[in-house]
Amino acid sequence: MENPEQTDPAAVHRTVAAAWQCIERELAVRFPRFEARLGGPAAPGEVAACERALGFPLPADFAASCLVHRSVAFGGWIEGMESHDDLAELPANRDAQVELDDY
Repeated sequence: MENPEQTDPAAVHRTVAAAWQCIERELAVRFPRFEARLGGPAAPGEVAACERALGFPLPADFAASCLVHRSVAFGGWIEGMESHDDLAELPANRDAQVELDDY
């Protein structure tokens, strides 16, 4: 039987939003000079438009994360940790990567 919290979009959003609150609080308390740029929330319609452009649904937790922060950048402070571009840029970035991989 599936866990309802994994299939209920509202429950997933609550869980992800609570995680972001913890992350933001800890960044402010423990690392106040850490350069984290957290984009504002995406609208549900923007998530749906991204999914249509990609041709597949985003993972539920990633989509919920975009509803809290549509982009995340760390200013290159953490080696190997990639930023995630603005939600609206994901389809074009995927297409650019496919073109690079063709060579």
